[in-house]
Amino acid sequence: MSQQRDLPESMAWRVIGRLESGQTQRSVADAVGESPEVFVARLWNRFQETGNVRRRPGVGRPRATTSTDDRYIQLTAHRNRTENATQLQRQLLLATGRRVSSQTVRNRLHEGGLYARRPMFCIPLTPRHRAARRRWAAEHRDWEQHDWSQVMSTDESRFSLGAPDVFLYGGTGALEITPHSFVKGHNTEELVGWYGVESA
Repeated sequence: MSQQRDLPESMAWRVIGRLESGQTQRSVADAVGESPEVFVARLWNRFQETGNVRRRPGVGRPRATTSTDDRYIQLTAHRNRTENATQLQRQLLLATGRRVSSQTVRNRLHEGGLYARRPMFCIPLTPRHRAARRRWAAEHRDWEQHDWSQVMSTDESRFSLGAPDVFLYGGTGALEITPHSFVKGHNTEELVGWYGVESA
């Protein structure tokens, strides 16, 4: 669906001048670089109806939400970071009785600078971390059972390499969110690893 847009006012008056001089709408559209003649036809109709090239204020579809509703949606998303647009839509309906689509909720969140992001589920490793891990692995590669038996503790780490099912709403500078709080999703399995051996 194409969005309706207007020519700059100076260009619009030039178009009206050309049309009043007898040029066709197609030739005027070509001359001003507007490929669809619809813009020229719409402008001409507006000029004939109102005597002006400006759009009438209030023309177009009215907003489904009020500014109070918009603030409520954004505040609720800040407070309940893991709720999705459908859940926020339900909360708005319960609080105000106003029924809006989940897309409207997403639009209002975007207007407030809030976007759905996947939370980070791993610590990002720098090249320095990777080098230290490789160095440690190389140093301990030849350890025997006796060497590992000297390790006093065990450790269990759970890695979820798959993307979490939760999205957080956040924007730049919003609460404690940082650009490093999010990562793109991956579809992989979950691994559990145990490290170390209990001493006998």
